[in-house]
Amino acid sequence: MDCLRPMPDNLEYYENVPPQELQKLSINAGLETCPDLEMIHPLIDNAKKILEIGGGYGRTIDFLIKNNFKGLVDIIEPTDNFHAFLQNKYPHQFNIFKELIQDFTPPSQYDLILWLWSNVVEFSPLMLKKIFKKLCLALEKNGVLVIETMREHIDPVGLEYKTAKTSLTRLQHGTLKSFNYTKNNIITLAQKSGLKILEIQDYALSSGRLRTLMLLTQAHTPI
Repeated sequence: MDCLRPMPDNLEYYENVPPQELQKLSINAGLETCPDLEMIHPLIDNAKKILEIGGGYGRTIDFLIKNNFKGLVDIIEPTDNFHAFLQNKYPHQFNIFKELIQDFTPPSQYDLILWLWSNVVEFSPLMLKKIFKKLCLALEKNGVLVIETMREHIDPVGLEYKTAKTSLTRLQHGTLKSFNYTKNNIITLAQKSGLKILEIQDYALSSGRLRTLMLLTQAHTPI
């Protein structure tokens, strides 16, 4: 049976992990300096409306503030833990929605949608296709969806066991389940949802971890 919610066990992990600990993981991985966001700096500069999926401890928001982004920023953060943290850290600065992405009704259309730090692999193929269709509709004409995830066939840090389709990672504050997607898996699901690939960039973090950045846009009138 395919998952209809994004890994209940993963949500439990994010409710339990302190924001400062998630930031430490980002630092150790080499993501804290935002190399992914630096790679798409021109897209950010040209955007007027940005949606971030998964606000976490505010890594992306801090980058936008540091770079004087003046447009609208909407953030989806489904956990009580990180939603409260973001509301306290950025009072009245941004629209922070406490909703699951699959339940979220975008109040606007966006020039840029950011789905970073491997969150895409936490959703089943069925759910991912539904989310892609939602995000396709949420894009402005010529808008871009940015997906950042680990390189295919690369095991996550803390891997405990792995099957043909899924992996389980054990970290200090719990476990994370993920799907073992290849680039072609993600591309196929995106194309079935009305999206097309603009660009794929493989890169390495300062930690040596291998990552992939995908840029997608509407292929035609969203279905």
